[in-house]
Amino acid sequence: MQVEEQQHKSNFSLLTRVQSVCAGAIYQGYAMSEMLFTGAYILSMNGINIYDDDLPDKPESVKARYMTLLIGPIICVSGFLISYFTPLFTTKFERRQCMIISDLIFLLATALTQIESLYVFMIARLLMGITCGIDLMITPLYIREVSPDNMASKTGSLFQANVFVGVIVGFLTSIPMQSFASNDQEIGNNWRFVFAFPAFFSIWRLVVLKFFYKVDTPYYYYRNNNLDKGREALEQIFKPKYILQLEQQYLAPGSIDIQEIKTTQQLTLNQNVEAVNANYNSVLSEEIKIIEDYDQSYKNRLKVGLVVNFCSQMTGCTAMIGLSPVIVGLITSDYEIQRCIILGSYIFLLLVATLGVAFNRRLARKKYIVGGFLVCSIFQFAIALISSFTTTLSQNYTLQFVFLLFVFLFYASYSFSVGHVVVILTSDILKDRGFHYSIMANWLGLLISFCLLVNPYQYINHIIYGSFAFIGFLFSTKYIIETKWLTFSNIQELYKDIQKNQHEQLYKKQTSQKIEIKQKLISNQEINY
Repeated sequence: MQVEEQQHKSNFSLLTRVQSVCAGAIYQGYAMSEMLFTGAYILSMNGINIYDDDLPDKPESVKARYMTLLIGPIICVSGFLISYFTPLFTTKFERRQCMIISDLIFLLATALTQIESLYVFMIARLLMGITCGIDLMITPLYIREVSPDNMASKTGSLFQANVFVGVIVGFLTSIPMQSFASNDQEIGNNWRFVFAFPAFFSIWRLVVLKFFYKVDTPYYYYRNNNLDKGREALEQIFKPKYILQLEQQYLAPGSIDIQEIKTTQQLTLNQNVEAVNANYNSVLSEEIKIIEDYDQSYKNRLKVGLVVNFCSQMTGCTAMIGLSPVIVGLITSDYEIQRCIILGSYIFLLLVATLGVAFNRRLARKKYIVGGFLVCSIFQFAIALISSFTTTLSQNYTLQFVFLLFVFLFYASYSFSVGHVVVILTSDILKDRGFHYSIMANWLGLLISFCLLVNPYQYINHIIYGSFAFIGFLFSTKYIIETKWLTFSNIQELYKDIQKNQHEQLYKKQTSQKIEIKQKLISNQEINY
């Protein structure tokens, strides 16, 4: 079987570029885990009693419990809000410029965490949420737009894998933090290092984007009618003999998302300025026809983006990771055992995500998401059943083992499938405006899933998580259409009618078009010679 020649220059240069911008994913994961063992110190430093000394067994005070749960989800609130406003400037600023702005904001946030004030700390967490919101929107788009269609799964998976890298790094920097045993415990300064360390990742990406990757994505430039920059961006990624072929793809009807055509005209760039002015009316009428043709496609794609992103977070995985002590606390109250189990689960998540990077290029997006949602729902219902035996669970080692087994199986199913493939699919089918609406749904699901953990009856939470995973399964089965290896123009065509499965037909058409363009290029070269 003949292997098709890759169009990009090398896997190494592509993966290096993608990994360089994944610093945003690392500090997004870091922000999830840095509060696990430092939250009590921050609250105590600001005069809040962690334990209720008036009761004989000195349980965690109600105020401390709710303040901890407030500080965590505050990132979700700011992430949700910034997702709404980001489309106002993503059409004006390059992707890399948006990431630079995000890094500068994060550096400010880490500086504010060093001030011993709860109000200032809350502001810092809000700013971190803004940076996480920007990165969750911009970085996957950037990665998708610099990646060839046949490499998009592998490069897109790196973002999620780096989130778990950040989670583990955040945990490891918190190891010097001792268990908070009493309200009189000394605070010390270890917490300062925990909150200052992630600034390194922002500085790293700032340097990379400022001095090494100065050119943005081809899609951004062609969308803004900047042909010279667009060609330069293509030349950085692809081999010279494929540049003209790829340029024609970016100039083809349907190559730009319909919502962006409505706000910025996509003019034919292979004509000079005088010709464009002379044919303005015909170009405008052609664009109106494109809008009418693809409007239903956009609605179908947006529906898919909104639902799968909301359901992916409502499966509860991110909330369970961010508040791991709440989950692990069902089986043990020993501080060191809790930390060992939590660290083991984080390493396991990273290993599974890494396997996803290696394997998911071969499997289809829809199969990943449909199967992932179904398996996640099964495991969440199993966890709900086991955690309903609260008294027995805390005393029965066999039941504890089974509980942890299902938690790890749930983590594996989410991390290998839904966790990263939903973002990959969303960046396949939507661009700026539609993508940002989908990320808003993602943040909303994350906020609700976090808030559910306030409920002391954990089995009810897992029933809710499992139910939403099953809803995601039913929805994905009916409405998701496979997008593997297709160009964006063909994906827009594909979603005009979701009842027809035209993936195979469009893929063959796309392949034949590539062969036809390649043959024309060869014949033109022979004529010129």
